[in-house]
Amino acid sequence: MSDLTSENQGVSVFLSYSHEDDEFRSRLIKHLSNLEYQGVISAWHDRQIPAGKERQGEIDHHLESAQLILLLVSADFLHSPCCYSIEMRRALERHHNQEAYVIPILLRPVDWQGSPLSKLQILPTDAKPISQWNDIDEAFLNVVEGIRDVISQINKINRNRFQEDIAKNQTIRKNVAPLTDLKSISNSKILDRKRIFNISIDLSIINRIFIFISASALIAFIFIIYRPSKGIINVRVPQKERKDKYYYDILELALRETESEGAFTIDIIEVEGPQINELTQTNDNKVDVVWMMTNFEREYHARPVKIPLTQGLLGYRICMISRGNEKLFDNIKSLTDFKGGNHSIGQVHDWPDTRILRESGINVKSYETKSFLFHKLEQGDIDCFARGTNEIWDELATHKNLTFDNNFFFKYRSPIYFFVEKNNHVLAERIERGLKSALENGEFCRLLMLHYREAISKAKLTDRNMIKLENYDLPRGTPSEYYLSFELPQYPESRGDCMK
Repeated sequence: MSDLTSENQGVSVFLSYSHEDDEFRSRLIKHLSNLEYQGVISAWHDRQIPAGKERQGEIDHHLESAQLILLLVSADFLHSPCCYSIEMRRALERHHNQEAYVIPILLRPVDWQGSPLSKLQILPTDAKPISQWNDIDEAFLNVVEGIRDVISQINKINRNRFQEDIAKNQTIRKNVAPLTDLKSISNSKILDRKRIFNISIDLSIINRIFIFISASALIAFIFIIYRPSKGIINVRVPQKERKDKYYYDILELALRETESEGAFTIDIIEVEGPQINELTQTNDNKVDVVWMMTNFEREYHARPVKIPLTQGLLGYRICMISRGNEKLFDNIKSLTDFKGGNHSIGQVHDWPDTRILRESGINVKSYETKSFLFHKLEQGDIDCFARGTNEIWDELATHKNLTFDNNFFFKYRSPIYFFVEKNNHVLAERIERGLKSALENGEFCRLLMLHYREAISKAKLTDRNMIKLENYDLPRGTPSEYYLSFELPQYPESRGDCMK
């Protein structure tokens, strides 16, 4: 029997694509027709939504139920909030949880290196974009052959699971056979009622003894495995700038709140490279904890402790500007005003903020490093460098040619979390317990205000216009609690105080 033999309606396939690539999507569907006719696959895309149906509900349903998800990658796909931040993000979550297979298909040349797609095998062969093939039909044939191979794997896994289920059922039936035999013996009067009664009592006693011993062994095993370690843990963190002292202190607070689980030390070591790489180095410089703003890609590679460390303060963004431009934004009251003035914002290319601002329609110029960005702002190549309220003042102290706008601020959810290595559950759970304890007893807020009371006072958020932006790159399950309202005068945090 062929590996591609149809199983009922075949493998369910979901196509995620930008509507600018509709022609590519249409040609791919035509090349998949043979697999459809054979019942090997059942392909779906959003052009099949019937009139009168709720669009997003239909997309979510098919995305959640698909066994195979095809991502039709292009510059338009990566630029689309719906494709990149919603559909691709959820597809990769299901792929990571082994709930579905994901195949990226490169339609047109685009920079996809370093994105979550770089972890997957891309079609066509050698990741050569379809548009660059001399014969487009040959390119699509190459893609379909790759899809066939994956479908063979899916069907093989499905058959193995089916056979395992049959084997389990047979084992269950075999195990209950002695009870059936006992009944037949009773019916044939080989044993008298008294003997059957004694046998039943004996079996009952044996079963109870067996259950008691098994339960005792299980409890002992759980206690041994999960009892808190009393040993000293050594937590290594990266050496950062002076402005990051708060994060060292809040980590120490979390570990101190859980000191009953074991003593601890915190070592600060020098590391190089992107933040996420600091957790995955294999040399002696590997760290145990980093802190950074979250997005889907970062949560895909590392384990977050999902408690926002600044309780939302990082998401209150004030424009750093060059001296002489103090009145540049005086008339800005809304996002429409900002975009209408064709103002530009500078950001580091791989920061999550870069995508948030671009998806809001803002003109964003990206650069390799933060230090170079300060230089471009001083030269007047960009109008604004949007900095968190807790960051901007220390940075202005070291850049005398720069100042800040007094009129407005951007606000968006940008939680900064502690991250640990993906499988370091013990450390992640301890930090989470410690942070929650500090939230409950008020120590979290007191430490936050100790570090940032002056920054909140300088910002005067209650006197500014607020421009609220959406963050479409927040992973599913991002908590909405633990945030404070620094812009509302009725709340004490707007004055740098804690709740009474």
